[in-house]
Amino acid sequence: MISVVVPTHNRAHLISRTVVSIQQQTYTDWELLIVDDGSTDNTKQVVEGLLSDKRIRYIQKENSGAAESRNVGVRNASSELITFLDSDDEAEPQWLEKMFALIGKDEKVPCAFCGLSIHDEHGNKTDAKVPTKKGPLFQYEVCRFTNAGIFIMRKKYFDAVGGYDSKLRANQHTELGIRLIQYFKKHGLETKYILDTLIRINIHTGPRIRTNNKAKYEGTKRLFFKHKNLILKDEKSKKDVTKVLLYLAIKFKNVKDIILFSYYYMYSRVV
Repeated sequence: MISVVVPTHNRAHLISRTVVSIQQQTYTDWELLIVDDGSTDNTKQVVEGLLSDKRIRYIQKENSGAAESRNVGVRNASSELITFLDSDDEAEPQWLEKMFALIGKDEKVPCAFCGLSIHDEHGNKTDAKVPTKKGPLFQYEVCRFTNAGIFIMRKKYFDAVGGYDSKLRANQHTELGIRLIQYFKKHGLETKYILDTLIRINIHTGPRIRTNNKAKYEGTKRLFFKHKNLILKDEKSKKDVTKVLLYLAIKFKNVKDIILFSYYYMYSRVV
């Protein structure tokens, strides 16, 4: 079995599409945990209309963010194999089947990855991203943790690193990935991946973290200071992260951060 955790907040108009994409999976031994993060729209009514499928479970909680909602979902999951999907995205029909083929029967594999495609408001495919071959930690491996759905893992490893950082408003998957990959490397665990684009990211005009600059600013700052020594050891990682922070500091006219991240971008490095 695979446990699929879907956090949602005020996505009554979108979540049915996500659920249907899971119901259409060629791999049928799954459970879906929808974790409602304090929705104030009619999400409850929409989800209750889907509960005739006994593989679907609905968990309501007070609003505390997507990261903690995913943690709640994992705590309630029945399977040792867990994955996530956002409530405005979709999975291709062979998503779970192909991911299970990578990890399901090999206990030595802690985590497996696939690619994603990006679609605009009209359903047109605008981009695609696939896992890269192994390289420097932050540049390549962590990039496999950019979106929900493109990774599946064993629950024991999720628990071992403490799950999602519930204080993060953005970069939640990336930050989790940093900790997981450090753990995998420490214990000699090898991940697997396929190049198939099995997750469909839907761009829309509603709220999304990736379009919320304030959340990105706060989330990226927390990620940077939490893993500063690791980031500063790699020149490209340092440039990539501090460039984003410098851009956002300028956007929000935060003079202190402009000075700080200009320094990190230009000079600072851990030897």
